[in-house]
This record gives sequence, structure tokens and C-alpha cells, in this order.
Amino acid sequence: MRIANKQVQGRTVLSKRNNWTKQILPLTIIVIGIFFMLTQLVTNLDIYLKAQLTKVQYPPSYDFALYKHLLEKFVHEGLVNYKVLAQTKELDSAVDELASISPEHFADNNQKLAFWINTYNLLILKNVVNHYPMKERSSFIRDLSLRKFVIGGQSIATDDIRTGKIQPLISSGDPRPIFLICGGALGYPRLISHPISLETLESDMNEATNEFVNRKNNVVYEPRTGTLYISQFFKWNVSLFVGSPFEFVNQHLPKARQVDFDDFHTKTSYLGLFDWTLNEGHAQ
Repeated sequence: MRIANKQVQGRTVLSKRNNWTKQILPLTIIVIGIFFMLTQLVTNLDIYLKAQLTKVQYPPSYDFALYKHLLEKFVHEGLVNYKVLAQTKELDSAVDELASISPEHFADNNQKLAFWINTYNLLILKNVVNHYPMKERSSFIRDLSLRKFVIGGQSIATDDIRTGKIQPLISSGDPRPIFLICGGALGYPRLISHPISLETLESDMNEATNEFVNRKNNVVYEPRTGTLYISQFFKWNVSLFVGSPFEFVNQHLPKARQVDFDDFHTKTSYLGLFDWTLNEGHAQ
């Protein structure tokens, strides 16, 4: 009887613990959510006020003249001279100018796409400079979703531009625009040294796609195991590919490097490592 009573008592204690866990877990989630909201509110209070006070313009196009100057001056072969860029006021001016510019009246969706890609890449530069000096992207990754900027009279985070503005404009079955999006680390597509425009979009996409696919360590074939390895970047964007990203990669490789997917020995896998090192270069 004593053993039975101890078993019953044990089950009662365990049940109470489980009930306590079920009660405290939702409360913890709510508290964390409230904390995140308050942190975001405090961090971006000035941005919310600025968005309300900004008079929005709806031009038929926008040439990113200030951004163009920054790219020509501080970007070389995809690498950014952050040391000197961090000392200039031109970056702040380029970001501030976008506060009143909305692309909503652009006639062409590709023109809007180019606008948002340029804006995203510009804000990546701003996020890096806000935390410079550093060695890896992890130093500013939190700001990509937390820190907001005013673009076209709206307060918006950098990550929200990628998911809410750029991705909806990418045509189904054509993932090439993602290779124009630079995340600030060496493992990402390179930052091209001119603003993307409606006129250059097609050639820029082709060049950036081929550069990324054929860049050393982004795509690796292991003949011993018959395995085609590709960058984690493809995995993160897999939803934008109608077919397999491995087939997309294969089509953009030189014929001498293409694999035979009809061969049942051929295997596919994602590379385990991603280069998070800051895409930093020096003055030329």
C-alpha cells in the first residue's frame, strides 16, 4: 500500500508540475512578445515620428544619384571600403533622401524591383556602418529586423524590405533577382558597383547569377561520392525556385562542370558552412 501511495503521490506532483509548465509557458511567451514590442518602440520612436511628418513624393522614376556615387567611390569587385565609408556623411544623406521617395507610381514592376533592391543594399551598408568596426555579419544581424528606417513615408526594417517588397515582385520561376541582393557577408552575392535600373536589370541579373554560381566554394562537386554541393544561400531561398535549385545551378555551370541528374548515382546536398565574414575591402 505504501508503494502504491508513493506512486500516486509521485503522479500528483508530476501532474502539478506539468500544469504549472502549461500555465507559465504561454505567459513567458507573452512577456517576451511585450518586451520585444517595447524594445522596438523605444528603438524606433524617432523613426515613427519622422514617418508621420514626412511629405511623400511619388516620382515616375528615381536614379539613386547619391547611392551611385557611394558605390563608385567605396565598392570594388564586390568589396566595400567600410573604414572610409564610415567616416563620410554621404551614406546618411543617401538614406535620408529615400524617406520621401515612394516607388508606388512607377509604371513597371521591374522598375519597382530595382528600386527596392537598391534600397535594401543601401540599408545593409548603413547597418554595417552603424556597428563598424567588426569582422562578421553577426554584429548587426539583430538590427536587420529591429531597426527601422523611413522609406517613402513608411517605417520599415531592412529584412521587411527583402520579404515584403522584393520577394513579391520576383516573377514566378525566375529567381535571378536574389543574386543582386547583398547581405553584407562574403557568402552572399556580391554588391555590384552601380545602382540597378530598369535598363540594366536583365544584364545585372544574368551577370550576378553566373558570378555567384561559378564562384569558388559556392558550388562543389565531389566525384568520389558523386555529390553536388551548393551554398546554403540556395536553401534559404528555395521557395523562389519552381524546380530544384540544384537543377538551376547545373544549368548555369559550364558544360564541363555540369552533372548528369539522370544518373541515379548523382546525389545532392547543401554545403555545411557559410562565409559570414564581412564583405570588406580597402581603397584602390
